[in-house]
Amino acid sequence: MPAPNTCYHLDSRLAMQRVGDLEIDQDLRFENAEWRAERAAWALMSLIILAAILGLFGSGVLNRSEAYGEGIKVRYPRFGRVSSPTALEVTVAPALVKDGVVQVWLPREYAVSLEITSAIPPPESGTSTEDRVVYAFRAKPGVPANIVFQGRFAEGTMGFLTARIGIISGGEANFWQFVWP
Repeated sequence: MPAPNTCYHLDSRLAMQRVGDLEIDQDLRFENAEWRAERAAWALMSLIILAAILGLFGSGVLNRSEAYGEGIKVRYPRFGRVSSPTALEVTVAPALVKDGVVQVWLPREYAVSLEITSAIPPPESGTSTEDRVVYAFRAKPGVPANIVFQGRFAEGTMGFLTARIGIISGGEANFWQFVWP
């Protein structure tokens, strides 16, 4: 025999319960599932906010990185946005400076994806081959050469980019970047 305060509907999952003068429909399985979904959504939103704070979508700890090669170090942002300014900081060991000049190369496909707008110091010259773009910079012998390439990612560049920067008289550094739309 049903409890005196319970009425059953055609849908056996819903039980009408009397609370004072009110009859209230409740589906506890649905409510529990809804609460779990809400908690999962809050957890996901919290993770997205934490990732943003740490630099997944801009500047922050997750975004700063360094790559090393023989005689070369590159500091770069892991994540970038299309048309937003970005910078690559290249440090070249003194041993790779030949006759007061250091020649830095970039693969052509990377140079097309990252439109370089300027370099500090300005290059003495620049040449382009079928597979590389080469910049020559004046450098003091016996002192590490510091070069900053400034640019922005070209329209249509999205997703993972594998990149390399090298020195004609030395090694190269390999790294990756992710470009957001």
